[in-house]
Amino acid sequence: MRKQSSQGVSGHSDELTKILSNARALAGITQQQLAEAANLSIGTVRKIESGLSPEPGFFVVARIASALSGELRAAKPEESRTFDRAMQRMLLRAITAR
Repeated sequence: MRKQSSQGVSGHSDELTKILSNARALAGITQQQLAEAANLSIGTVRKIESGLSPEPGFFVVARIASALSGELRAAKPEESRTFDRAMQRMLLRAITAR
């Protein structure tokens, strides 16, 4: 049986960094605003966006994705569907990779 607590989004940090930073820019929010919306520290958001967090936890990424999805829906509805699909694929790969 797999350990759920250790699951991260490994092997995809470059793709994750690009997706998250582009989505945040499209939503027109700062890293601080994203951190607050996802109920995370600003340091966590900065590390993930800069690629310094090589394997962010599944649930951390899911919280960021959820917060960004809401912000994108409000700012750019057409872009939110593309972002949602990209994050779903990434999170599914993280689950099946373990």
